[in-house]
Amino acid sequence: MKTARLLLVDDNPDDLEILTVILGEKYRVLGYRCAPEALTALAAAKPDVVVLDIGMSPVDGLQCLTAIRARPGYDRIPALALTAYARDVEREAFLAAGFQAVVTKPVLDHRELFAAITPLLTSLAEPSPDPPAGDWPAPGVSPPDGGKALIARSRSLSKASAELIAETRAIIERSVRLVASVKAQAR
Repeated sequence: MKTARLLLVDDNPDDLEILTVILGEKYRVLGYRCAPEALTALAAAKPDVVVLDIGMSPVDGLQCLTAIRARPGYDRIPALALTAYARDVEREAFLAAGFQAVVTKPVLDHRELFAAITPLLTSLAEPSPDPPAGDWPAPGVSPPDGGKALIARSRSLSKASAELIAETRAIIERSVRLVASVKAQAR
């Protein structure tokens, strides 16, 4: 069985590098920092799935997907949106715009990415044939240690983010109790 190929586009160089290494554990990843670069490489890359950051500039993820789907042979390519816009209404808008899956950034659990991509690939009979060996890995993304430091850094950041979220929730809960107490005393 051939390894599925992902076209990843994210204008944040750190996110691009980390995601390329993480997703590279299971897939062949071509990573690009902007939509025009990705569109130029599309025909040679022959991706099975596209993973697009929504908040890119000047061409955002929605515009990039529209441009990809306008190319012959790519009108039905599965697409995953990466976004910091996490409200349900935004998530639904991305799905209505043609993405099959949405993952919120920052990605705190890498398993969420893999879980979102797997169903997109099951709809494919078989991943596209591999391009010539010279096309891989992604241009400009080749960590000297094979990405081990990036994975460790990403896991550390994920843990720190989870701790920060827990602390924020605790502060909000205390604030809600304080407001309720002040309201009760005012009556």
